[in-house]
Amino acid sequence: MTWRQLIGAIVVFVLVFVALTWATLPLRSDRREAAREKVEDLKFEYAFKKMRAMDLEVYREQMREAERLHDALRVQLPDKADRTFVGVRSAAKARGLRLDVLAAAKDDWRREFYVQAPARIVVTGRYHQVGAFLADVGRLPSSTRIEPFVIERSSQPGMVTLKGVVLAYGHVSNEELAAQRMAGKP
Repeated sequence: MTWRQLIGAIVVFVLVFVALTWATLPLRSDRREAAREKVEDLKFEYAFKKMRAMDLEVYREQMREAERLHDALRVQLPDKADRTFVGVRSAAKARGLRLDVLAAAKDDWRREFYVQAPARIVVTGRYHQVGAFLADVGRLPSSTRIEPFVIERSSQPGMVTLKGVVLAYGHVSNEELAAQRMAGKP
């Protein structure tokens, strides 16, 4: 091999090396940019988790306080939902309303920590009597409310009819709650 061939081979090698380097430069810069973005994301995630970890004990204390308040409020509900709706019946009678329907549903609606006993209600009377009846139901000592409800004109002149659902509430005992949690139900 002559020196011209050797110099030509070296020049070709250098040109190929430069061309390959130049061709792969954008790929390397894209990888570098992606790595920079990942580092920034990891720094942000670290700072966020560090902040949460610093507040963890305060958060746990707030959760314990919320649990205590929840338990205190839950036991204020009656032990059993009033399925006879005696308070609703007496409020309707005291206001001179005609109680057309008060039909309790077969089953209670069980929630996480309380029970709702629903009943369909239809009462007829004068508009102000019905309003006073709703106020009386709101003041009942038992946890009872009427919702949803509709007030319509009655076929009798000067009268209105209230149709709705009466809900009576009761709390689930601690034993039942523990059994639900053991069974994996909410």
